Amino acid sequence: MNITAGEIAQVLKEAAGALDGSFIHKVYQTGAQEWTLETRQGDERLWLLISLSPRNGRIHLLQKAPEDTLPLEGFARTLKKTITRRKVLSIRQMGGDRVAHITLGGAGGEMTLAVELMGTVGNMYLFDQEGRVGAKALPRKSRNEPGAIYVLPETHKSKAQDHAALALKPVDGARFPFNLAMERRSEGPAMEEKLGDARAMILSPLRVDLKKMEKLRKKLEGEMAALRGYEGYRKLGDLLKTNYHSIMKGAALVEVDDLFSPGMEKITIALDPAKGPEKNAEAYYKKHRKFEKGAPRIEQELSSLKSKEEPIRKRMEAVKGAETLADLAPFLAREDDATSPGKSVGAKGYGAKGSGARGSGAKGGKKEKESAQYSGPRRFISSEGHTILVGRNDQENDEITFRIANGRDLWLHARDYPGSHVVARLPKGVEPSARTIQEAAMIALKYSKAAKGGKGEVTWCLAKQIKKPKGAPAGKVLVHGAKSVSARIDEEAIQAMKVK
Repeated sequence: MNITAGEIAQVLKEAAGALDGSFIHKVYQTGAQEWTLETRQGDERLWLLISLSPRNGRIHLLQKAPEDTLPLEGFARTLKKTITRRKVLSIRQMGGDRVAHITLGGAGGEMTLAVELMGTVGNMYLFDQEGRVGAKALPRKSRNEPGAIYVLPETHKSKAQDHAALALKPVDGARFPFNLAMERRSEGPAMEEKLGDARAMILSPLRVDLKKMEKLRKKLEGEMAALRGYEGYRKLGDLLKTNYHSIMKGAALVEVDDLFSPGMEKITIALDPAKGPEKNAEAYYKKHRKFEKGAPRIEQELSSLKSKEEPIRKRMEAVKGAETLADLAPFLAREDDATSPGKSVGAKGYGAKGSGARGSGAKGGKKEKESAQYSGPRRFISSEGHTILVGRNDQENDEITFRIANGRDLWLHARDYPGSHVVARLPKGVEPSARTIQEAAMIALKYSKAAKGGKGEVTWCLAKQIKKPKGAPAGKVLVHGAKSVSARIDEEAIQAMKVK
């Protein structure tokens, strides 16, 4: 169950005194919609959990450092860059509601982490001393978009939350009795929820892959069944050749002796009345050649399909059998979903400058030095919270365009120049905004041979408008109904959006 306003008041009353004056030492990703901040003050370490779960939203101290963590993604990365080593000036409840503000001091002025624990509309925002929002945790529709001045939510507290006796009973003898009670109450349900969400996040694209493979298998099996019908057609062609004299003009059938059977039984062969004996025989030979050529190819494709399915099914079994988030971490490391929780939205202005990728995409510019252990497309988060994928080579271009992208996603490529395919993932029902098109176009220009000019034209369309010509090499596509947009490279903006 979600924490109430009254419970927040009790939790923060205990926690504030211990957290004030401490420094943010570390940020943990403890769930798709959950983060834990480790603070230090002298030799004392404390851990503050913040969950935006729609069913188990809460804020409270933990007894010890979290053991079950995930790789830092999105908002967690933003927090790591911007608030670590900052001092906790205060943590307080706002307006007696389900809102907590953590004010942090440090170089460049104060920052505030606003935690709104309001079920399905809850969110977390990072804003500066002028109140301007730099990032939000979840891509939920919000009044506080990046760049806007932060506004407190309307009060939704009830008298029961403020005045009735709390159902949460403090743990006697504990240093933080209400915090410990909250941790114990939430531990079981929260873990089940996190495991369920993480499993669903991993299994969903795998099920889509298997469904596509199943569809392809049925198609191949249908083709094979049709070809199997031609397996004996060479014999029929041979029989027709030896019986040209007995075939009447315009006949639809002919009965001949089966020279290939032990008893020379009679066999009836269908004919095309519009064709002569020679052409009827050639038609049977042609279909037999189709069988001889096509059957081995289909068998090879079916075998290849089976070899691809097996690791996916093993992966799914491992995911279903996982008992902790740590067990799922290896499967989550490269999952990508534009609408998945935990993605940072609009970190521009707050992110520390990274090393930066110098170079273009699949075919243009200087090659960027990559870690030998890294693989996968480049990833960015737009200011509106959409994941943007950039292929590093021709194979990844095909991967993101034809395997990862949904038909509704945005597809871009530098016009008239070699470069990377770029895909901006869009949630169902969301049309690409001018802002998203512009940001994705800037990235497409950056990772192309047009990057040296700093500006240029970028082709864009929906992913469903991209087709792969038959037999075309990796990276080659046909674009239908594309539009173009002018773009100019802004290195600072690109670095602010960059995830890895």
